[in-house]
Amino acid sequence: MKSSGMYEAAGLALWLRTGVWSLAKGRDVDPGDVSYAALTRFADMYFSKAVSLKTYVTREGKRQKPHDRLVWPVPMVCTCENMPELDKKFFEGNLNLVGCHFVLWSWYVALAAALRNNDKDWLALLWEAGLSVTIQVRYCPDMIDFVKARNQASEGLKAINDVNPSETFVQFALLAKQLNVEKEADGSAHGLRFNNSPYNASMHKAAMGIIFLLEGDGGLFQKAMSKLELAYGREFLSNAYSKLSRLVSLCKQAAANENPTHIVAAWLVEMLHLALRLKLISAKQATEVWLFGDRKHGTTGFCQACLVVKEAFDFVAPLLQKLPEQEAQKCTTVVANICKPEQCWLDFFVPEASEAGILQEEGEEQEEAPAAILGANKLNSLKAEFNKATGALLELLIDLMRGEYLADCRTLAKENVKLAQAVSEVAVQAVPADDQQDSSSCSSLGFVKNLYLVVQAYDTNTKSVSLAAPLPTPSLIQSLNPSISSEQDAAGRARAWKQVQSECRKFVTFSVVPKYTKEALNSAFRNSGKVWAHKGDLNTSHRLIVGSADLVTETSQEPWLTPSAPAADAWKALAGFCMGLAGNTDFIFLFDGRMREIRRIHAPCLDEKKLPLFEDVVLTQTQTEELFVIYSGGCLPRAGRVRRVPLAARKLETWTFSGVTFRPVSEPPLINADDKKKILPANQAVQVPETWKESHAEDGPLFWQECKPIELYLALLDEFKGQAVLDLTAGSGALMEACLTRGVQYHGICLNRDHMTWLQAVADRAACGLISIEGSTLFGEELAKLVKHHFADLLQRLVPTDDGAEELLEPASDDDAA
Repeated sequence: MKSSGMYEAAGLALWLRTGVWSLAKGRDVDPGDVSYAALTRFADMYFSKAVSLKTYVTREGKRQKPHDRLVWPVPMVCTCENMPELDKKFFEGNLNLVGCHFVLWSWYVALAAALRNNDKDWLALLWEAGLSVTIQVRYCPDMIDFVKARNQASEGLKAINDVNPSETFVQFALLAKQLNVEKEADGSAHGLRFNNSPYNASMHKAAMGIIFLLEGDGGLFQKAMSKLELAYGREFLSNAYSKLSRLVSLCKQAAANENPTHIVAAWLVEMLHLALRLKLISAKQATEVWLFGDRKHGTTGFCQACLVVKEAFDFVAPLLQKLPEQEAQKCTTVVANICKPEQCWLDFFVPEASEAGILQEEGEEQEEAPAAILGANKLNSLKAEFNKATGALLELLIDLMRGEYLADCRTLAKENVKLAQAVSEVAVQAVPADDQQDSSSCSSLGFVKNLYLVVQAYDTNTKSVSLAAPLPTPSLIQSLNPSISSEQDAAGRARAWKQVQSECRKFVTFSVVPKYTKEALNSAFRNSGKVWAHKGDLNTSHRLIVGSADLVTETSQEPWLTPSAPAADAWKALAGFCMGLAGNTDFIFLFDGRMREIRRIHAPCLDEKKLPLFEDVVLTQTQTEELFVIYSGGCLPRAGRVRRVPLAARKLETWTFSGVTFRPVSEPPLINADDKKKILPANQAVQVPETWKESHAEDGPLFWQECKPIELYLALLDEFKGQAVLDLTAGSGALMEACLTRGVQYHGICLNRDHMTWLQAVADRAACGLISIEGSTLFGEELAKLVKHHFADLLQRLVPTDDGAEELLEPASDDDAA
């Protein structure tokens, strides 16, 4: 020892420290973890009776009978810091190994198996092998010598062609750190080797990358690597430094402030572990090309696809803030757990037998159910705790973790297209445009389309119009894509919107009356501009004056079930204003809103004794008659009572409009509760129905009982040849939209200034949609291009969608009324 610094002799295996309880402090080596399967495999290779050798012993010149013997496979290297440590006759398990711990562990595993089997012959072979261990003690006065000895011991073990008992490249990188290796020459000078190859440039690059990960790691990366090693062996990733080098390089590129490199690396290793568990690939097939792609051919691998998965979780995070606070917190926790591969496996993919602790016989091929089936019940129970949009989101994320969209994610990574951009392209393609620019192929991917549908489901305010924002706010998809929210684009958007408003004002105007009186209505009529100045032509150009009793007030606690009648004095004043009109080309339409109180003002009483009480009824006037609107099919629960709707018309024939359908729930603009309270101060603060919240959140229609469709108003304009319209009850603007469509001059009477502001915003949006349609009354080629460019999201919102058919009820007849 004093001359060469090394001593080698036969010794007892029990003298060697196992390292099981190592604290890895100073020279206390922590060998790490290894799978039990790797230990038993090594024991079968070197400590089983099947590999014993026939040996002959010669004593006193005579050859004895052959004897079975097991040979310890490698020298066991130990170190000492000073000579007095070795001045002992025996060592009570205190010889400090610098490597080959797993060889010793395999010997103990074999001993345990022999004891369980009560195999005395095997025990004798193992004990004899343990008595003749080649122990090599190296004198290492400083840490540098100790580290070198450890590297040499590990490389000596690899000479038997089994890398599992030897040290991994992560451990090798830590040795390089202890030696203060900063450049390739430093490692070569120390004689470092890995996999029996001398220290080189690529090895140095990989080692420095691993050191970089471990310095800010906190143990995450090492834990992830250890779990992977235990399940699939060390040769798969831990000993392949070329794979590790590319992993580090990829993680550095993908790192961000909220996701530092070491966290990204640990997550990618966990994702790889999940892919192997789900049998998306086998360990033998997971080559470097499969993991990271082929640079020569420009292909992407599994790890690049996983980064797209990570991007998807970051992309959907803002969606959860659209939920109520408690639900958002709960859902955020659920999504965070789904993003954790280990937790996702336990929650949704772990085989039921394993989850229940059921042991299956080894060696038998067990038919496993697909992961999709195993997690179906858990997913369904989870979706039941949230709304429909959140349930769809959770299902999409779990499918993403399962590898359902692995090919799509690879395509996104190859094209280097961000998810926000790809989803935005889907939204743009949903709006027809002659000059639509070519988009990337990623917008046609199934994952991108499904993600777009999820975002649309969360964008519950797409039909809402706010008092505070005359200019339409960008859609949720646009807000998730920061690349299209530049100041320059915002300025162009504002200029285009002013042009839209200018086109709308050519046909639509509004005014406010403080109260429904004949004088106030006459004043508003005289100030209605082109509507007042309209000089019609009998049978070719008429002016329509329209009022609807269901668009005046809303005071019911359940307005979607019970209609609210306007004050009798107010409606009589409105009817009186209409009866006082004397234009020879005017047609007056008064809708009773399916309410008996208003019908009694419109229709004469059948009891002649009570007739004097109803001298102010409309139908007692000359040149008036009843016109019927007959709705087809069932009615919506929010429509309350439904029966034929009478109205007055200065026409000598009897009119009936049949086959009229209720205005679809996808059509009316919505309004939030605060804005609605400003327009309808008498409105009670009622919560919208739970079934409504599924699709529209907290926003609702201005008038729940408004059910006359735009198509009915279009039919009235066409049939009565209306060229100007005075709308006494503007409501939500259905008649206004019909007038815009036909190019008819329109003036609407609003309840207050807030109502007028809101309706102007509704009108501008309707005009925006018509401007983009070639052949419409507002179409202009240049302006249409601007609208399609800046307001593609708004045009998409204006397209009627199937929000899920509401349950239809049988209409109530007049005889059913209480």
